Amino acid sequence: MAKYEITLKTNSKGEKFLYCFGEGFFQMEDAQAYVDALKKEVSKVNPATTSLIIDSAESKPAAPDVVPLLVECTQIFHETPFKTKYYIKDKNIIATNQKKRTDDLGFFDSLTLIDSVDEVLK
Repeated sequence: MAKYEITLKTNSKGEKFLYCFGEGFFQMEDAQAYVDALKKEVSKVNPATTSLIIDSAESKPAAPDVVPLLVECTQIFHETPFKTKYYIKDKNIIATNQKKRTDDLGFFDSLTLIDSVDEVLK
Protein backbone atom coordinates (compact mmCIF):
# COMPACT_ATOMS: atom_id res chain seq x y z
CA MET A 1 0.00 0.00 0.00
CA ALA A 2 1.21 3.48 -0.87
CA LYS A 3 1.16 6.70 1.10
CA TYR A 4 1.79 10.14 -0.31
CA GLU A 5 1.75 13.81 0.65
CA ILE A 6 2.27 16.90 -1.47
CA THR A 7 2.43 20.05 0.63
CA LEU A 8 3.97 23.49 0.72
CA LYS A 9 6.46 23.88 3.57
CA THR A 10 8.59 26.76 4.81
CA ASN A 11 11.94 26.53 6.60
CA SER A 12 13.21 28.78 9.41
CA LYS A 13 14.69 31.18 6.84
CA GLY A 14 11.29 31.68 5.19
CA GLU A 15 12.22 29.70 2.08
CA LYS A 16 9.33 27.85 0.40
CA PHE A 17 9.44 24.19 -0.62
CA LEU A 18 6.99 21.96 -2.42
CA TYR A 19 7.46 18.71 -0.52
CA CYS A 20 6.49 15.65 -2.57
CA PHE A 21 6.52 12.51 -0.45
CA GLY A 22 5.67 8.99 -1.53
CA GLU A 23 6.35 5.60 0.01
CA GLY A 24 5.32 2.01 -0.46
CA PHE A 25 4.03 0.17 -3.50
CA PHE A 26 1.90 2.37 -5.76
CA GLN A 27 -1.05 0.73 -7.49
CA MET A 28 -2.59 2.44 -10.53
CA GLU A 29 -5.22 4.26 -8.41
CA ASP A 30 -2.57 5.53 -5.96
CA ALA A 31 -0.31 6.71 -8.77
CA GLN A 32 -3.13 8.51 -10.59
CA ALA A 33 -4.20 10.25 -7.37
CA TYR A 34 -0.57 11.31 -6.80
CA VAL A 35 -0.27 12.75 -10.33
CA ASP A 36 -3.57 14.62 -9.92
CA ALA A 37 -2.50 16.04 -6.54
CA LEU A 38 0.91 16.99 -7.96
CA LYS A 39 -0.64 18.92 -10.85
CA LYS A 40 -2.99 20.72 -8.47
CA GLU A 41 -0.25 21.74 -6.01
CA VAL A 42 2.26 22.76 -8.70
CA SER A 43 -0.36 25.09 -10.18
CA LYS A 44 -0.64 26.89 -6.82
CA VAL A 45 3.04 27.80 -6.35
CA ASN A 46 5.42 30.27 -7.93
CA PRO A 47 8.27 27.98 -9.02
CA ALA A 48 10.72 30.88 -9.26
CA THR A 49 10.51 31.34 -5.49
CA THR A 50 9.76 27.73 -4.50
CA SER A 51 12.17 24.80 -4.32
CA LEU A 52 11.15 21.19 -4.87
CA ILE A 53 11.86 18.32 -2.50
CA ILE A 54 11.20 14.82 -3.82
CA ASP A 55 11.09 12.28 -1.00
CA SER A 56 10.54 8.80 -2.36
CA ALA A 57 13.29 7.18 -0.31
CA GLU A 58 10.89 4.52 0.98
CA SER A 59 9.11 3.82 -2.31
CA LYS A 60 9.06 0.37 -3.85
CA PRO A 61 9.53 -0.50 -7.53
CA ALA A 62 6.38 0.24 -9.55
CA ALA A 63 4.40 -2.31 -11.51
CA PRO A 64 4.78 -2.00 -15.31
CA ASP A 65 1.30 -0.49 -15.72
CA VAL A 66 2.21 2.30 -13.27
CA VAL A 67 5.47 3.29 -14.99
CA PRO A 68 3.79 5.76 -17.42
CA LEU A 69 2.51 7.70 -14.41
CA LEU A 70 5.99 7.67 -12.90
CA VAL A 71 7.25 9.13 -16.17
CA GLU A 72 4.51 11.77 -16.07
CA CYS A 73 5.62 12.84 -12.58
CA THR A 74 9.21 13.06 -13.77
CA GLN A 75 8.12 15.27 -16.67
CA ILE A 76 6.21 17.60 -14.34
CA PHE A 77 9.19 17.83 -11.98
CA HIS A 78 11.57 18.41 -14.91
CA GLU A 79 9.48 20.96 -16.82
CA THR A 80 8.52 23.10 -13.83
CA PRO A 81 11.28 25.69 -13.29
CA PHE A 82 11.61 25.35 -9.52
CA LYS A 83 14.23 27.50 -7.80
CA THR A 84 16.16 24.38 -6.71
CA LYS A 85 15.31 20.68 -7.01
CA TYR A 86 16.27 18.35 -4.16
CA TYR A 87 16.02 14.59 -4.14
CA ILE A 88 16.25 12.48 -1.01
CA LYS A 89 18.37 9.44 -1.80
CA ASP A 90 16.42 6.19 -2.23
CA LYS A 91 16.89 3.35 0.21
CA ASN A 92 15.82 0.75 -2.39
CA ILE A 93 18.36 0.33 -5.19
CA ILE A 94 15.83 -1.41 -7.44
CA ALA A 95 13.46 1.57 -7.19
CA THR A 96 16.37 3.92 -7.89
CA ASN A 97 17.35 1.98 -10.99
CA GLN A 98 13.75 1.90 -12.23
CA LYS A 99 13.48 5.68 -11.90
CA LYS A 100 16.72 6.20 -13.77
CA ARG A 101 15.72 3.76 -16.55
CA THR A 102 12.45 5.65 -17.14
CA ASP A 103 14.19 9.04 -17.17
CA ASP A 104 14.70 9.95 -20.82
CA LEU A 105 15.03 13.61 -19.87
CA GLY A 106 18.20 13.39 -17.76
CA PHE A 107 16.18 14.76 -14.86
CA PHE A 108 17.80 12.69 -12.11
CA ASP A 109 21.23 13.90 -13.15
CA SER A 110 20.15 17.51 -12.54
CA LEU A 111 18.99 17.09 -8.92
CA THR A 112 20.73 18.07 -5.71
CA LEU A 113 20.94 14.86 -3.69
CA ILE A 114 20.32 15.03 0.05
CA ASP A 115 20.11 12.42 2.79
CA SER A 116 17.06 13.79 4.60
CA VAL A 117 14.44 16.51 4.41
CA ASP A 118 15.97 18.09 7.52
CA GLU A 119 18.95 19.24 5.45
CA VAL A 120 16.79 21.91 3.78
CA LEU A 121 13.84 22.33 6.15
CA LYS A 122 15.85 23.51 9.18
